Amino acid sequence: MNHPAVAQILPASVFDYFLYFNTSGKATELSMAIPKILEAEFILSAPRPEQFPKSMLPEVAFWGRSNVGKSSLINTLLHRKNLVRTSSRPGCTQTINYFLINQKWYFVDLPGFWYS
Repeated sequence: MNHPAVAQILPASVFDYFLYFNTSGKATELSMAIPKILEAEFILSAPRPEQFPKSMLPEVAFWGRSNVGKSSLINTLLHRKNLVRTSSRPGCTQTINYFLINQKWYFVDLPGFWYS
């Protein structure tokens, strides 16, 4: 999209987010083209920050209370049943888990907090 009144928020290679401005300079519409996920792979579980991936790829983090379905949501978005480990017992995700999506960005499954 090469319109001068379009401000690109994130790199087009990750998500195609565009914020449109009318002639008064106010944002009028935010649209998103959700990228098709062609490949997804588990990269690592990191209990400490020094173990995080060194690449500077964008990350989409899944954060929330324990046992609300963060890992199940990732599996659903990836159209996979068992890529991300799930459990009915709260507190099973205890490390930060990285999944490389389309070789362009990460889904990051974070440990939950509290029990919902």
